[in-house]
Amino acid sequence: HPDISSGEKIIVDQRGGIRGASPSIGAYDPNTSYHFRTRADGNWTANNVWQIKGLGLDDPWNNTALSPTSINAASVTILNSVAVNTNIAVAKTTIEDNALLTVNIGRTFTINNTPRTDLDVQGTLNVLGSFTAGGYSLVDISGTVQNFGTFTANNSTVAYSGGNQTIDNQTYNILQLSGDGTTKTFADGIT
Repeated sequence: HPDISSGEKIIVDQRGGIRGASPSIGAYDPNTSYHFRTRADGNWTANNVWQIKGLGLDDPWNNTALSPTSINAASVTILNSVAVNTNIAVAKTTIEDNALLTVNIGRTFTINNTPRTDLDVQGTLNVLGSFTAGGYSLVDISGTVQNFGTFTANNSTVAYSGGNQTIDNQTYNILQLSGDGTTKTFADGIT
């Protein structure tokens, strides 16, 4: 912590974190990266769906009206049923087991490239709109894809790594299949 006698300005945010600059008490900076996770079912932009925490290991989870974007989210974890009701780009997103991410018709969900798995589908992904895998992103599917919608692969890798799975009918840049003793069923027209 800063030494008060040194004349440094001390600002405490609503998480109790000491900050050297704005935001002041009670505000989150929408241009700073946080971890996001869902706390309820609902639309991506709803103000009662998300919790947020700082990047520190001991930072607490707090309810927030912010929704994750490529600017403010270091990671996103889907624990509930969430519908993408706006065009959105994020990175490092995990759909946990028993969770559902639906991309609504007319909406685009973009996963940006990071140095790790960019979209980890352990639960269910249902794209009724569009899904773009940005850059050299990695999409790891150990769960279920109900629908891939309109898929833009760019230079991405899509890895089906779960048990018995049906491979969606899409044009993939790189398609990886794994899982000992499992069956991968190909839809017609896969390239």
